[in-house]
Amino acid sequence: MTDPTDWLDDVLEATAAPIPDDGFTDRVVQALPPLRPRCDPRAPILLAAGLLGGAVAFLWAPGGRFLADAVTAVAAFGLHPFHPGVPMAALAVLAAVVGSVAYLATEG
Repeated sequence: MTDPTDWLDDVLEATAAPIPDDGFTDRVVQALPPLRPRCDPRAPILLAAGLLGGAVAFLWAPGGRFLADAVTAVAAFGLHPFHPGVPMAALAVLAAVVGSVAYLATEG
């Protein structure tokens, strides 16, 4: 089945003729100020809020000790990340932090 708006697009494209502006568009574009680099503070604020929220949840959660135990186990015994002693939640948090840092590095 064809899209019902196709006929309208076809009619408008067929009847569209360029409107002479005697260089008006070019003069307006030349008069615009140069683009400034965009400084968007949302990304660092969101990263900081996420890290702060994660730290608060980690400190206040009753079962939050698993992450500290996992990091200690990896540091003390040299366990690789997929060892059964390393909880998947610890890997997920690590992946989220690394992903956020990578995103911010490419955004700036």
